[in-house]
Amino acid sequence: MERGREQDHAAFNAWKYRHLVKSDKNISVRCTLCVGRKLLSTAKNSTSNLSKHLASRHRNVKLIEKPPDPPTDMTAAATTSNSTGQTSDGPSPAKQVKIDLRATGLSAAELKKLVAGYIVEDMLPISTVDSESFRRIVEKIPTKSGVKLPQRKSFAGYLEREYDIMDANLKATIGECLNEREYQFLKEYCTVMKSLTVALDILKGDECTYGALLPTLTSLMSKTLALKDDLSRMTASLPDVIVKAIKTRFDAVLDSQEGLLAAATCPKFKLRWLRDERRREHVKELLTTECRKAAPATDNANVSQLPNSPAEMDFFDFENQPTESFSAEKEVTDYLRSGYELEILNQFANLKKMYMKYNTPTPSSAPVERLFSLGGLVLSPKRNRLSDRRFEKLLLMQYNHCFTPKENKKT
Repeated sequence: MERGREQDHAAFNAWKYRHLVKSDKNISVRCTLCVGRKLLSTAKNSTSNLSKHLASRHRNVKLIEKPPDPPTDMTAAATTSNSTGQTSDGPSPAKQVKIDLRATGLSAAELKKLVAGYIVEDMLPISTVDSESFRRIVEKIPTKSGVKLPQRKSFAGYLEREYDIMDANLKATIGECLNEREYQFLKEYCTVMKSLTVALDILKGDECTYGALLPTLTSLMSKTLALKDDLSRMTASLPDVIVKAIKTRFDAVLDSQEGLLAAATCPKFKLRWLRDERRREHVKELLTTECRKAAPATDNANVSQLPNSPAEMDFFDFENQPTESFSAEKEVTDYLRSGYELEILNQFANLKKMYMKYNTPTPSSAPVERLFSLGGLVLSPKRNRLSDRRFEKLLLMQYNHCFTPKENKKT
């Protein structure tokens, strides 16, 4: 019994990596490199399972060999018999496991995918692949034999094909996510919100003045309420909610005297945006009153001074010629009947003063956005030849992380 046990342990004792495992029982050992209590099963006369475990789990660990323990009488006899060509009952010495740590080369598809991810994620120009310095960097990447980075034209075709694949996958996914009812809801929602987007574009324009606020809000509310009859039950209450929100937000502006005068003195609006006749007459009275205040004071004598006349003219008696009196009503009436160009105000001095007083231009966000957008041009190329369609495709591919591995995508 003792002899058989010594023969069973001969292969394990002669194994050069035996110090990395700990034998608890005859056929179960524990790996000291694994975290926790990792038990491994092995045959009494073989170490193949242990070698496979080290090759698969610890291939990146530098394994230190340890010389075998001094052989016992039985192992020495087995070694002597093997050297003389005689067989013995003991196992043959275990072979050294060769662990291949060399990096495998990238294929052409893998290389193009990596470069495409770099270009799309950082929104770089496609001409980057033609850069000599960039190609020298790519050449340092281990690839398979004959694999080279394509030129710009071929690479652009590769991006087009990848975009078509992504587009088809997205459409298939969206088609499965949305049913007919949800699609109808989105369609009606876009219809209702279209007027709101147009109003926002008008109010944040470069030439927008304070006088455009009330006409824009009034038209927005009327157009939004007019859509109620064409909506289903899903979005029937949306117009009322939008109009209520507008009235709540601009409650202090809708009936303000400054806002009404600013809109009335703007030639392209005047009183045309007012549908209520009573409100129109009210704004006209405000306009007349303000125009009368803006008129310059006239001379109380209300006479015209005659030029110096010769002595013989003193013989005649002339009545004083009254000056033409100013009429605010007439100026307002003529203004309302005139054209809609801004230059019309040059014919009405008092109304022009009122226009400049109440239509102070509101600051636009467009110049600020252009200013801050220049910061990105410092660190990235100016893509002045990028078409709108190409920019849209690259932007969608970047947003959807088309070339990002699935394990690196953020959910």
